[in-house]
Amino acid sequence: MKVERFDMERYQSTWENSVEFNLADSGLLPLTLAGLVDHTWVQEVLAHEPIGYGFTNGSLELRTEIAGLYHAAGPEHVLVTTGAAEANFLITWALLERGDEAVVMLPNYMQIPLLVRGWSAEAAAWWLKASSHWAPDLDELTRLVTPRTKAIFVCNPNNPTGAVLTVDAMNAICEAAAKVNAWVVADEVYRGAERDGHMTPSFWGRYPRALVTGGLSKAYGLPGLRAGWVVGPHEMINTLWGHHDYTTISPSFISDRLALMALTPRTRQRLMARARSILNENFLVLGRWVDDMDGIVSWIPPQAGAIAFLRYAPSTNSTELATRLRKEYDVLVVPGDHFQMDGYIRVGYGGDRRLLTCSARCDNVAVSVRNLEEQLKLVPTKPGVYLMKDAAGRVIYVGKAAALRNRVRQYFQDSAHLESPRIRHLMSKIADFEVVACENEVEALLLEVNLIKRHRPIYNVRMADDKAFPYVKITNEAFPKISMTRRVLRDGAKYFGPYPYHEPKLVRRTIRTIRKLFKIRSCNIEITRDLPRPCLDYYIGLCTAPCVSWGATPEQYADQVRQATHFLEGKEDSLLEELRREMERAAEAMEFERAAQLRDQIQAMEAIYEKQRAASVGLEDRDVVASAQAGDLACVQMLFIRSGRLQGQEHFVLEGTRGVGRSEALGEFLKQYYQDAPGVPREVVLQEPVDDMAVIAEWLSQKRGTKVEVVVPQRGDRVRLVEMAAENAALFLQHERARRTGLEGAAIRELQEILNLETPPFRIEAYDVSNFQAGETVGSMVVFEGGRPLKRDYRRFKMKWTEGPNDYAMLQEMLRRRFALGREEQEKLDQDAPVRIKWSVLPDLILIDGGRGQLNAALDVLFEYNHMIPAVGLAKREELVVTVADPEPVALPRDSHALQLLQRIRDEAHRFANAYHQKLRQRKIVFSVLDEIQGIGEKRKRDLIRRFGSVRQIRQSTVEQIGEVIGPKMAQRVSDFLQAHPDVRYKDEAVR
Repeated sequence: MKVERFDMERYQSTWENSVEFNLADSGLLPLTLAGLVDHTWVQEVLAHEPIGYGFTNGSLELRTEIAGLYHAAGPEHVLVTTGAAEANFLITWALLERGDEAVVMLPNYMQIPLLVRGWSAEAAAWWLKASSHWAPDLDELTRLVTPRTKAIFVCNPNNPTGAVLTVDAMNAICEAAAKVNAWVVADEVYRGAERDGHMTPSFWGRYPRALVTGGLSKAYGLPGLRAGWVVGPHEMINTLWGHHDYTTISPSFISDRLALMALTPRTRQRLMARARSILNENFLVLGRWVDDMDGIVSWIPPQAGAIAFLRYAPSTNSTELATRLRKEYDVLVVPGDHFQMDGYIRVGYGGDRRLLTCSARCDNVAVSVRNLEEQLKLVPTKPGVYLMKDAAGRVIYVGKAAALRNRVRQYFQDSAHLESPRIRHLMSKIADFEVVACENEVEALLLEVNLIKRHRPIYNVRMADDKAFPYVKITNEAFPKISMTRRVLRDGAKYFGPYPYHEPKLVRRTIRTIRKLFKIRSCNIEITRDLPRPCLDYYIGLCTAPCVSWGATPEQYADQVRQATHFLEGKEDSLLEELRREMERAAEAMEFERAAQLRDQIQAMEAIYEKQRAASVGLEDRDVVASAQAGDLACVQMLFIRSGRLQGQEHFVLEGTRGVGRSEALGEFLKQYYQDAPGVPREVVLQEPVDDMAVIAEWLSQKRGTKVEVVVPQRGDRVRLVEMAAENAALFLQHERARRTGLEGAAIRELQEILNLETPPFRIEAYDVSNFQAGETVGSMVVFEGGRPLKRDYRRFKMKWTEGPNDYAMLQEMLRRRFALGREEQEKLDQDAPVRIKWSVLPDLILIDGGRGQLNAALDVLFEYNHMIPAVGLAKREELVVTVADPEPVALPRDSHALQLLQRIRDEAHRFANAYHQKLRQRKIVFSVLDEIQGIGEKRKRDLIRRFGSVRQIRQSTVEQIGEVIGPKMAQRVSDFLQAHPDVRYKDEAVR
């Protein structure tokens, strides 16, 4: 059995005994012992009874009294239980197995649907609707009942609505059950709590396979006795009794005796009269308050029971409303969310009349509800974006709408009729909303993507890893250079790609090919055409030396760049034709050396194109996109086709997809991916239609500057490519799920439990300081996501403010700089300024390398920046976990997955800090060696290191090569010095 948390009972038991006004109580005002029995009976009867084992099915006397409540029932038809809740448990246990179906009337006491699902059966929801005054839709019941239906569960009188079924409706329910030989199980615990004094008819005796439950908690005002029962056919009662032997060996003897006293005819009549008196008196008080609310609160008056289901203008979530009532006014009500019906609260009115005087305290809340309703009316009808916020003001969902008012209002309708459980859960968290109107849907789409990227709301589909893909870049300079980059800027440069994220070697190989064919420079020097001689690249045929006066002219170099651009754009035919004509002109002019160079270039290009044609799929520029999805994860696979060639493929992991359809998730991915893509292909080929498909196509067309088609192929090569992408997506999804549920997933879950965190610590940042002797002092920040290192988010710190070896101060400097940069970046994002996200993503957990002192130092900085981020320390020697909550360090078992994960992260932070420290020390050594050479100043040192990369490379170079940088005379001096010291070993280190 898989048990779900019973939120309603946990909520009530947590708060009902600590508030001043408990309106969550669903029964009658509890009786005192003196109000039930007189002192003489206690002294003369109860006081002399031995407190021994009772009957496991209830005493014969008690079962006889209970049977008297039901027509033609005998004690053999009764099983006494510890409250009606145990009766429900026993019945679902006995009736349901994996794969069975049960129809459950909703709203209902929510134990029933939870138990049905707990026994791995399917619960078909049969909703009562306020529009029909909670009368059941019997036609819908007929549709819901199938041959697999084992039971129909009803609640009569109903909890939470107080509605009572008509006899005709009861008979129709029995007829529907009879068609498939199903049981009818009726919770009749409120039977006897009718305001008009007419006892609600029972399902017992109406249908041979009927089971009814009851108890003394509600109508009798005796919840503390925990006396309940089941009435049913003798054979089933015996079956339930057998199950009961596993849950309660013996009911309370005292409860049995007191329950027997409560059910004697004379006492029972007195208790029923008391119930009617309390209910009718309090009903009038509650009714007057509802009327005074002038439409903010409304109800369908309950017929029976001690509860009312109040509808309020649904401008705020019911859980948030109930929380506010409890915190601000010490009033406890049950939110409609607990019945899967937001926009309602359940109020108990069977208690002390004084409790209902708290209604005056609720008026301010009612006014705020009215204000939110007015706010809804002000939402414009234009296209735009809406932001849903929780009670702390955090954005938890961002959505786009063609008509804002209609879309936003839908969220505040009766959540029972919202199809998506995800949206119902979202509604349970919404406390406020904000809207931004736009001129058109494309503008709204763009804003939506930017806001999702900025806020990363937990209820939106999100790309788990905001990958920076490698591109070939040709700069926008007088003499452009070629390079690889993962950062796409609006700087006038040309970008070609993207190339696969994990294959930068492919990009470098492409750049080498371009340089061999078209001789484009890759150096970082400023071209002034006044250098004395070119670098080595000219002599090995990789550059035409625009840096010297006799090298390529600006016109010649521009022609080289143009040809390289055509090559990267796949315009091979026109480029080859151009080169052949140029070769022929050179031959005719008897420039045979030039003609030979062009011939070699043409042959090299033809060889490359021949290989590319073999891999061509013949679809020009297209992206092929497909996905696979399971639970809260989805994987999207993209195939990048450029100039008819499959240039590469890449996968992306999406989070937050639980309860989201595949097409919706795919649409969200397209918007987030192409937002930052520098280039858009002519066609995007999809696995299936997505939401906002036409709007996305229009947006991409604007981004590209020419028409972009977003298509779903039906046949041909495109279908085969989509199928290939879908298969790859499914394979990678399996791998990712296995990884997340493997050791890393187990470690994160264990860490969450040990540290008592609300959510799993998916993103963990760790900090370490490296401070050896009197050298450079540095710090490191490493990031792990999902239990694995995210190296692109690693950061290094060179201490600026802290003097001397002070670990606490250095740690605080590092954290202050990190959070200051994060705050600055967030402010820019809030102003819609273009910024690359590097610091504004906050961790779920901070790990400090150290003990209590280091942890306290870190907590001081977190407090300064008002960040409520959990933090722990890991002491090195004893490997003890230091937390805020525990005064003493926690020793985890050596085989603990959580400890091993913390150790791995701590060690990685230590390694990264040490590596940076050694790098700075080595750089210092490099410069100190060159400092020993007379005539080598700061500029010459930097020029040499920039050109050659390291002292080792300088030593291995010729005097002529060194002279190209600093002149022949000084080059000879440097070479002589380095050759005279061959025993010194230096580590390669480039100056940046």
